[in-house]
Amino acid sequence: MHLVEVMVAGVIWSGALGAGFQLSSRGATLLQRNQQMLQVLEVIERDRLQLQVSWREHRPPEACLDDAHFEPQVNDLPMPTGIRRVVKISEREGGALVEWWQKDSPVLLRKQLFTSAGLGLCQLG
Repeated sequence: MHLVEVMVAGVIWSGALGAGFQLSSRGATLLQRNQQMLQVLEVIERDRLQLQVSWREHRPPEACLDDAHFEPQVNDLPMPTGIRRVVKISEREGGALVEWWQKDSPVLLRKQLFTSAGLGLCQLG
């Protein structure tokens, strides 16, 4: 084998090895990001369940929970770490529109409309 052939083979081998390391690194980074996003989504789900429990526990004795009762109870709950919760009273649909955003980011992670009837807070009769 000539020196040129050995050098060309070494360059090809080192290029393939470098590309393999780069792909492995990107895969590990992507896996880590996915795990972090899953943890954030679990925090949002726990917060959503806490909101529902709070609204059910503080339901007034009237037939349905008034839209005005949604927002104060949300403000009493602690804000989960890493996310930002925005609550708006929805005049069009009625109820509370809750949005969960990634903290210090314009990324909307979840949006849900809560109504008295949807939460089972309206008494029939």
